[in-house]
Amino acid sequence: MKEVGVMLGRFSPFYRGHQAQVDLMIRERGLNNCMILVGSSNSYNPRTPFTYEQRREIIKQIYPKMKIVPLPDVNPALVYFDGSTNEKWLEEIKKLERNMSVKFLFYGGSREDLAILATRFETKIAASRYGDPTLRSATEVRKALDNHDTEKLEQFLDARTIPLIIKYYKVFLKSLSNSGA
Repeated sequence: MKEVGVMLGRFSPFYRGHQAQVDLMIRERGLNNCMILVGSSNSYNPRTPFTYEQRREIIKQIYPKMKIVPLPDVNPALVYFDGSTNEKWLEEIKKLERNMSVKFLFYGGSREDLAILATRFETKIAASRYGDPTLRSATEVRKALDNHDTEKLEQFLDARTIPLIIKYYKVFLKSLSNSGA
């Protein structure tokens, strides 16, 4: 059975930490043996302020030929995951793996990031999120977006993605103001 390297995340937004992990995955496996699973593909909230389509477009700026697949949340109302949906979520990923007739090997930035996946799948720590501060967290990117901190955005993001990320983040903020949130 073909083994496929998989990077799974919300990618809200896709930043240098994600990119370092995907780059390693591609170097080890080749682009044709890799894919990105965009989690929370059906969520749109302050922790996931980009639609699936927007996140896919952003990632395609860097990896135009990458296979990108949506993975919806089991409970899209959960902004912060509490573990209550883990088993159902893992089963959805197993079902996807079976439907694709491949074996998934998940890449990630820390043991904690991969802990839930490691209960059912093989995992590999790629670029560690604990070294370079630009690889740590998309939360930092969202803070930089809120603060209009162009210097930090240039540190955290691939230059090819900055215009789209800013554009789509403004769309999200406008949706908040229009909803009265």
